[in-house]
Amino acid sequence: MSILFQLRRQVPIEQRFQMSDLPRTFPPNFNPRPPREPLPAGACDCHFHVFGPESRFPYMENRTYTPADSGIDAYMAICDRIGIDRAVLVQASVYGLDNSALLNALRAYPARLRAVAVVRADTTDSELQLLHDAGVRGIRINPRFPDALTLPQMLSFAERLKDMRWHIQLIADAEMLSALEVLAPRMPVPLVLDHLGHVPQALAADSASLRSLMNLAGSETVWVKLSAPYLLSQDRPAYRNTVWLQRALASIAPDRLLWGSNWPHPGMSPPMPEEGELLDLLAEAVPDTAQRRAILVDNPARLYGFQPR
Repeated sequence: MSILFQLRRQVPIEQRFQMSDLPRTFPPNFNPRPPREPLPAGACDCHFHVFGPESRFPYMENRTYTPADSGIDAYMAICDRIGIDRAVLVQASVYGLDNSALLNALRAYPARLRAVAVVRADTTDSELQLLHDAGVRGIRINPRFPDALTLPQMLSFAERLKDMRWHIQLIADAEMLSALEVLAPRMPVPLVLDHLGHVPQALAADSASLRSLMNLAGSETVWVKLSAPYLLSQDRPAYRNTVWLQRALASIAPDRLLWGSNWPHPGMSPPMPEEGELLDLLAEAVPDTAQRRAILVDNPARLYGFQPR
């Protein structure tokens, strides 16, 4: 079995449609302004994607959208512009189990990039080692994507990752958070929740899902990404109604928080989110300079195996 898993899913006939009918996402702003406050050396964007070129890295057939081409060189140019030294590429759903575009990006910028891949439960140890050598440091689980590693398989698979010092990143709907409270303390590797735990801002501040997120944030095995606040907020373009949530998480676990842009912001419509604005939001939510440095520099270095700065 190759490590370049190529997904060939069969789509039920009632769900089949022409690829031209798929919605195509808007491209990002390729010339965003830098943040108002310069970033510390070693700052890391812990969640971004690459798409295309489609002619070289085709998307899986059973996908829900077609992304605009947003390649690794364009992303790294933005990093240089805004002051990001390091970044973590996360496998996007449109590529399914085919990690080819991800591995190509790692080869292009091996010193600056790490990655989170998607694999099957039957992935061999030698295949995991090849991914590790390429720069992969974690596995992503999407409960809505059953062809890959699933939530019920997570605990046993995590045992195989312990000696590699990898982690498992989970797309957790708000309803899943209470179940994770039971599972998280048993995890032998870090469990990373992306996009602020997906707790919508429409929920009351005393909601059960929010309480579960805060309990999970207090667990030594759980990390949370302060990423894509726009997915939870209708307050565009500032997303300032997520400040209280980011601030609350920083008060609980500043040593296990990460920042991510979610570039190129798939699914968003103009005005597109910009990296400088998102970093300004982080500065407002976490005004303490030492805590913000931990989130941007020290925590990513520890989790993803970058050299300390």
